[in-house]
Amino acid sequence: MDEITGPRTKKRKWWLAVTLSFFMPGLGQIYCGKFARGIGFFLACLTYESVIMILLAFLSSPYVIVIPSLLTAGYVIPIFGMIDSFLLAKRAGTDYELKAYNRWYVYPLLVAIAVLVAIGTALAFRSTVMGAFKTIMNSNYPTLIPQDRVLVKKLVYIRDEPERGDMVVFRSLDDKLPYAKRVVAIARDAVEMKDDELYVNGQKLMRKYVRPETSPVFIFEDSADPLPELEGDIWLETNGKAQYEIFSSDASPKKQRNIEKVEVPENHVFVLGDNRSFSLDSRHFGPIPVERIIGRADYIYRWDGGFADIRQLDPK
Repeated sequence: MDEITGPRTKKRKWWLAVTLSFFMPGLGQIYCGKFARGIGFFLACLTYESVIMILLAFLSSPYVIVIPSLLTAGYVIPIFGMIDSFLLAKRAGTDYELKAYNRWYVYPLLVAIAVLVAIGTALAFRSTVMGAFKTIMNSNYPTLIPQDRVLVKKLVYIRDEPERGDMVVFRSLDDKLPYAKRVVAIARDAVEMKDDELYVNGQKLMRKYVRPETSPVFIFEDSADPLPELEGDIWLETNGKAQYEIFSSDASPKKQRNIEKVEVPENHVFVLGDNRSFSLDSRHFGPIPVERIIGRADYIYRWDGGFADIRQLDPK
């Protein structure tokens, strides 16, 4: 008598379906025999994250305030996917007919492909549209402190020129590290500093006293040794349409408080750190070519307990 074999069946385990969905949205659906549905969940998550990055790259205040809510809402799709895979596993019962893609090695293969797609998308976006940079110095205190992360728009200067007040990230002249500094003067401007007061085109920039401040321990950029706390002041400086806080201390070296008049060449900008007392900037290496600018730092972001905290760098 010939042996008659039928389709192979195996019970779907709800906990395994949920676990697979946790590691990769949609994988639990594939485990339960819904391949197209699973791919749909994965693409939905990938698309959602891409939309968030695009919004960050092109939206500006006040619209950027919706980004943290959207990032938090991004948990909805994976959670819904885990619930959906749980229900599918329960519904499949004990006589689920195994598909060709229900072999054990298919799942890690799909995860690996998904990871490569996600990494490739993120790297392409980071290299062309927006990148994240971590600050390691105190040269922009109080605007930025060490370990702050900034999101940098890379396309912003394709059509527009840098403006006074922009916080830009640029490649250092030795190409070792990217620097973040404040643009205080643009091409054809004349800039000078007298007793820590900044002059642009002969006009002293208006600044408003905010509060006294004891700085944290500073790490000066051309020294491995930390500098002690400094007694100083926070000022709100106005430069054209821009306003931003700066730190100033009478204890800073004289060379930091005075610079001779400099005319900014074409296609260059003059940059200073918001920590005017200790910053390696155009007072040391002169105006920087616009072509070395990577982009404009528009946002500071942090993760707090799994939730995104994103705020505009210089709220207007």
